[in-house]
Amino acid sequence: ARSTLKLEAISGRIDVRNEAGNTELSSRLSPDAAHRIVSECGRIEVHATAEALSKLPLLAVTGQGAVRTNADSTLLSGTNFTTGNPVDGSRRNWRGVKTNRVNLRGMEASHPFDPEAFLEQARRPAAALAGEARSAGLDLISRSGAVVVLMEDKK
Repeated sequence: ARSTLKLEAISGRIDVRNEAGNTELSSRLSPDAAHRIVSECGRIEVHATAEALSKLPLLAVTGQGAVRTNADSTLLSGTNFTTGNPVDGSRRNWRGVKTNRVNLRGMEASHPFDPEAFLEQARRPAAALAGEARSAGLDLISRSGAVVVLMEDKK
């Protein structure tokens, strides 16, 4: 799509590719599914509670845009990494935020740097862009647009 999307009250898996429009998500997500919102240049905005993100790993990255959050650093931490494409030799730099202290398979990391969790994280953007299978989590991937994760108080 290339339109403005507002996603609310969705109980199933979320799988959205909105090339140039803005996408806003405000919904409870199943912790057992691999959700994705992918954009080329539109803004991705997610409203979530800390409780929701404690149950569902999050990876929010962009290649050239900005990633912003109001979440406390105990919940989300900054990340940046480079991935390569063995077929054509291209490289992509990703930066953004991820769920803190939890690897993207939903298990506690055994120490501050968990190589297996890092490799899983590095594979996720390409898999999300291609619509391939991933472990449960919420992937917000933008090649050049803004990604915003806003934490809200539980109501």
